Amino acid sequence: MNGLLKKDIKYYKTLAIVLPLLIGVFIYVFSRSATIKFNTWFEFLNLTIHSYHLPSFIKYSLPDGLFAFALMHSLYFIWRWKAPLIWEMIVISFLVFSELLQGIYIAGTYDPLDLIAICSSIIISQLICIYFNYKNHNYAHQQI
Repeated sequence: MNGLLKKDIKYYKTLAIVLPLLIGVFIYVFSRSATIKFNTWFEFLNLTIHSYHLPSFIKYSLPDGLFAFALMHSLYFIWRWKAPLIWEMIVISFLVFSELLQGIYIAGTYDPLDLIAICSSIIISQLICIYFNYKNHNYAHQQI
């Protein structure tokens, strides 16, 4: 890869992980009720958080999808877009079962829209991974 492409991918990697995490945290902190744990942290720091009204899907499900996207992209970045299938399955299982188990065993509220957001994020992340694998494969063949 040439220098510009490497630089672009480096910025993309940073944005693809950090930006979804920041947006997800922002939505979670500034749109949820006053009873979430974050608010007790802000009270400790003498900060007041104002809640914003957002559509329910954005408020409750989108942060889960953004966190799933960031986690999947972290996995792909570690293995340079070629993560071993076992690791993909472990991460996907963790993401899906953590939501499913909220309806049965663990604390939290199961919501099928959360599951849709998580699965959509996994698929989008995998499609981006396939694109970069294809792009890198074509670039390698052009160099020969």
